[in-house]
Amino acid sequence: MHKVLIVGRPNVGKSSLFNRLARQRKALVVNQPGVTRDILKQRVSWWGVDFEVWDSGGLWSEESHWGGLIDKKVRQAIEQSDLVIFVMDARSGFMEEDRKTFHLVKKSGKPFLALVNKVDKLDQSESLLSDFYRMGINLLPCAFEKDRGVSETVEWILSHAKNKNTGAADSVSHHACLLLAGKTNVGKSTLCNALLKKDRALISPVAGTTMDVVKDQFQYGGKTYTLVDTAGVEKNIEKDQKTESLAELKTRQSFKQADVVMLLVDASIGPSRQDARLLDFCVAEHKAVILVVNKWDLAIKQGKTKTEYRKNAQNKFRFYSNLPIVFISALDATSLGALMKKVDEVHQKLNFRITTSELNRFFTEVIRKAPSPVYGVQDVKFYYLTQTHQTPPSFIAFANYPQGVRDSYRRFLVRQIQNKWNLKGIPIRISVLPR
Repeated sequence: MHKVLIVGRPNVGKSSLFNRLARQRKALVVNQPGVTRDILKQRVSWWGVDFEVWDSGGLWSEESHWGGLIDKKVRQAIEQSDLVIFVMDARSGFMEEDRKTFHLVKKSGKPFLALVNKVDKLDQSESLLSDFYRMGINLLPCAFEKDRGVSETVEWILSHAKNKNTGAADSVSHHACLLLAGKTNVGKSTLCNALLKKDRALISPVAGTTMDVVKDQFQYGGKTYTLVDTAGVEKNIEKDQKTESLAELKTRQSFKQADVVMLLVDASIGPSRQDARLLDFCVAEHKAVILVVNKWDLAIKQGKTKTEYRKNAQNKFRFYSNLPIVFISALDATSLGALMKKVDEVHQKLNFRITTSELNRFFTEVIRKAPSPVYGVQDVKFYYLTQTHQTPPSFIAFANYPQGVRDSYRRFLVRQIQNKWNLKGIPIRISVLPR
């Protein structure tokens, strides 16, 4: 049985997460650093899988702080655990104790998940998390008191627990998680069935027939993929609503899991304003998107051409002119090979790595092309640029006045990187930090 340890400095929400995972208020939660003084353990079962969750308590107190020796029990717990969940606090920002905790966890060699708690509003996650990107790892914004991020944490735990228990039987490696998204009745379920080669999803000409999220695996070209078919996406899914349907909630959670989003549109109708809003949502979630133009056989009968359609799509998605496009007919299962080839191409770009030396030679040339940003009366001076270990590709630029680097200049840098390394259509994030 997997032992899952929750670590982090005091008052970041470790006990709140422990209680959520344990489904009971076993850990004492008080808004005072260091209240939890011992390691609590609880055996739990989620979705048919058992594991043991451990709450490490405060890593330091008045008696045992980072300036001296770290609590021996915590060190021992990390050594004895199988998985580590590293929790930080978005409100207080990245602190020295977080940095030392991170190095302690990383040095252990154990698989770990980094959570940033107290991100109460999703539209603020980018600004609240920017300070934490210096670690160069993937981050999950959470709000434990609102139950946000808990299901994603459980899924991460179960993915490791299942991998350990399945053994040699699962010899085929997993390649990517693909999510089918789009308006109702554009053919998501038909494409789902075509890729899975079985009737996994209910199909009906009535819009909105699919009311749940279908998740299954299939093999193509010797690779194993996970396919997620969402329920029909409602018009307001990109808005942070206080109340939402179960289908909308499951769709949001599915977006978190996906590596590549296949955004389906109806070729006979063309991309709509709702499709553009959904694309905005995908980009905000930093997901790579492939525009899948379905029912192309009907569009041909209407006299439409691919050149004409690409131009129309560029006008509708004017901020995403580099969007990869594939034309298919899901009902006839035509051009699925072209679709999967594009999926592999995009997925490969998501894991693209650039050496720091090569990146900075390029960066030096790029910053000469445009006037430097200005902060007050001071020119912003860039020192160097480095790539993190995040997916999709993310970069950190170090400068004397990070506050002076506006979004327009970040977009300029992103376009230059996309053009240089053929990463068009891949969502790239650039954070600017003080040296």
